[in-house]
Amino acid sequence: MKKFVMLTMAVALIAFFAMPKGASAAAPQMIFKGDYQVVGIASDNISDRNKDSNDHAAYVEQRFRLTHIAAMENVKGVIGIEIGWDEWGKSYTDNGVGTTPNQGGDNGVIADTPSTNIEVRMAYIEFDVPGMPLKVTAGKFFTWDHAMAIFAGAIAAPPALRFDYKIADGANLALWWAKMAEGDLSNNTLRGNSDADHDVYCLEFSQKTKAYDFGVYGIYNRDHREYDVSAASTGTTTSAMTYKDDIYWTGVWAGFMAGPAKLGVDAIYSFGKRDYYSAGTDDLDYSGYYLKVDGSMNLGGPTLNFMSVYASGDNDSSDKKIKNFAYADSNARYPSLGALIPGSGPNLLYWGNGIAVEEYAQILLPTSGYSAYDSGYSLGRWFTMVGATIPVDKLKLVAKYWYLQTAEKFPTAYNYRNKNMGHEIDLEAHYQLTPNLTVSVEGDYLLAGDYFKTSSSMEPDNAWKAAWAIKLVF
Repeated sequence: MKKFVMLTMAVALIAFFAMPKGASAAAPQMIFKGDYQVVGIASDNISDRNKDSNDHAAYVEQRFRLTHIAAMENVKGVIGIEIGWDEWGKSYTDNGVGTTPNQGGDNGVIADTPSTNIEVRMAYIEFDVPGMPLKVTAGKFFTWDHAMAIFAGAIAAPPALRFDYKIADGANLALWWAKMAEGDLSNNTLRGNSDADHDVYCLEFSQKTKAYDFGVYGIYNRDHREYDVSAASTGTTTSAMTYKDDIYWTGVWAGFMAGPAKLGVDAIYSFGKRDYYSAGTDDLDYSGYYLKVDGSMNLGGPTLNFMSVYASGDNDSSDKKIKNFAYADSNARYPSLGALIPGSGPNLLYWGNGIAVEEYAQILLPTSGYSAYDSGYSLGRWFTMVGATIPVDKLKLVAKYWYLQTAEKFPTAYNYRNKNMGHEIDLEAHYQLTPNLTVSVEGDYLLAGDYFKTSSSMEPDNAWKAAWAIKLVF
């Protein structure tokens, strides 16, 4: 609480001295932008890789995003809202899934229960301090870029405070604090009168030139919440936390550009402590790492792409160590698709997804894997992709091949499963009808590996997804 008060006072003082003295308020420039999407999807076997069970799905959904910017000299205010995804013919209850009995049909009510169907994606103020190379941002905004890999779930922009100090041309020093959860829930108060909070702090240096960009950062995640909030198929549930986490990350990235070629490298090391409240439970030490390499080559039209992501895993629960790459465990937000009910298994058909990308990417994180999917372990992940993008006038063709596997093997008790998650092919076509309107089609196919075996006698079946989309950007 003291840290919050001090940071709030600091922003207030900076804003006060930044105010022009004796000058009338200038009329702001008002900017509106956003997008509207309608998407149709059909799929099979994406939840369980088993054709004998019925997880075939076919539905249409839509999403609307609107961002409003009020810009003045050296200051701007931004608010962005999102409505959807909404599945046609279903109620908005339960995050848009519409699983509540007798709640079918579009009743025109946007939020008939507390849900994420309509949300404020961002709402913040950003201003330059006069006479100083300092920019201040406060509110709900997307704070991180290269550090996104440390966050579990597709969390929205958290309330945060960020300072960016320009050291020299292209060189920046950033300090930010994000409030992930506030207050002692067991006392039914969220006014900061306890220390049971979840906060993330970061210090980052970055340097950018025409030929390269480089950065290094350190992050501290203090998660001392008393209660954990997670999603279930019919809403959200809470459970008492049995431990507190103090996790640290040190990360570095570098990007290089040479003519038509680009290469990027990200490396992160995680370490820290999990302190259990029970004296009879051993505390655990964190130690894990994450590596990502991506590159592209522009061939004068067609572009070749490559990416490989490796996150360490852990298949030994007896050594008092957490060796999988650690992540900041935010409040869970799951996609609205009925096929992706938490606990049903990961959906592998998310990588291509030029169509409705967020709905599938949400199930991806954390990179180290979910214990519910990995037989009680977090085995890590190693994904490799090669692809190509081919523009033909107003048509853009995209093709990607993925090899997907875990970083660690399953323990002996689960030796009928192995590291091979499968091979995936994603194909997309996007046609620009007007400068603002695009129509798209997509097809994804997964050759499922033995990772998806549920018993020694079970053979996993392949999965597929097909989709079309209409997207308006303004």
